Amino acid sequence: MSTYKVTCDIAVIGAGPSGISAAVAAAVADPSVSVVLCEKEGRVGGMSTSGMLNVWCGACESDFFTEIKAAANIKDPQPGRRSGVYSPHRLERFYMSELERAGVKLLLHSQAYSAVMKENGKDIDRLLLTCSGHTVELCAKLFIDSTGNGDAAYLAGCEYEIDSEPQPMTPQFIVGGVDDSKAVYPTFGTHPELEEKMRRYVDSGIIPPPGGHVILIEGINRGTAHVNMSNASVSGCDPTDPFVLTRAEKTARAQFDGIVRFLQECVPGYENCYIIAVPDNIGVRESRRFIGKTILTEYDIADGITCRDIVADNVRAGLGGHAASGRGASGAPLKANPFSIPYGCCVPAKGGNIRFNGRCISVTHAALSAVRLMPVCICIGERLGRIAAAEVRESDQM
Repeated sequence: MSTYKVTCDIAVIGAGPSGISAAVAAAVADPSVSVVLCEKEGRVGGMSTSGMLNVWCGACESDFFTEIKAAANIKDPQPGRRSGVYSPHRLERFYMSELERAGVKLLLHSQAYSAVMKENGKDIDRLLLTCSGHTVELCAKLFIDSTGNGDAAYLAGCEYEIDSEPQPMTPQFIVGGVDDSKAVYPTFGTHPELEEKMRRYVDSGIIPPPGGHVILIEGINRGTAHVNMSNASVSGCDPTDPFVLTRAEKTARAQFDGIVRFLQECVPGYENCYIIAVPDNIGVRESRRFIGKTILTEYDIADGITCRDIVADNVRAGLGGHAASGRGASGAPLKANPFSIPYGCCVPAKGGNIRFNGRCISVTHAALSAVRLMPVCICIGERLGRIAAAEVRESDQM
């Protein structure tokens, strides 16, 4: 067993969309600032790559997201196909090239398991990561938690909330054998007759419960589609609990064959479809939401809040989301208007040298539905990385 010591100016924990954008933005903003990006898996991109997602939902002002779309999206979509569909493989290659171009040091297969705090109780002295029994002692002036679940912030003792009715978890998978000439691509509410049939398959036990919605997305390759229809409800449970996650993985994956049968028997264009790829991990839509100096609410979003000190601007995303039961969409409490996300949502209420990034930032349960989307998380990370580089530079000059 070995112990490695890594020292840098900014340590980004989690190499999903928000973490990658934060690391690249910080390194590009100030090349003299050293940036390390740590990831528990063996590849970068999180749910945007290994999670089998392939379409952007929501939008905001982000130069990096504009570059991502240019690199990974379908260039000239065929008639009837969405322009927001992208290639997970091309996206992963773009991520890697940008990290290398920016000079970010990447550390894969490294899971944070403990935080050693300084005497003030607010600042992290070093974060401990593990890989097959080996230990990495990671020291940084500033830590950016981009893990989704807020693992580093949790280890640092930051305050957080978990809603009793979080959105369900879903492993999205890919099918081939789709007849593009007649295939349909439903989402919430667009094909009520298919949703009713889907519920019958669940109620009859052909598809193990929970479930009831039909979401199909065009694949980057002809004859393929991404299936966002499996569900694991975690009502009243902690979505970060290993026993809950294990049960969720088993529940949702047991639905795959029944869903394919439903597609073959009920959905035009899918009569001969079959599974060609499944994700490494189940997709968690909602878990810990940390308490920051500012808490963004659904009322702020409905009011179209704007402010000067922001990490995301002109965010366009709706309130509401997947129902906790797994049956369709949850009702939106209010109508969303374009809004900004204050920087205070990324800063712990008690202060300290850690910042929240992506879906674990300081928002209410209802507001999270508009904040957790990948383009928004990319935008948060991009602005947060620039701010972090400036903060480190200013601290060095003091």
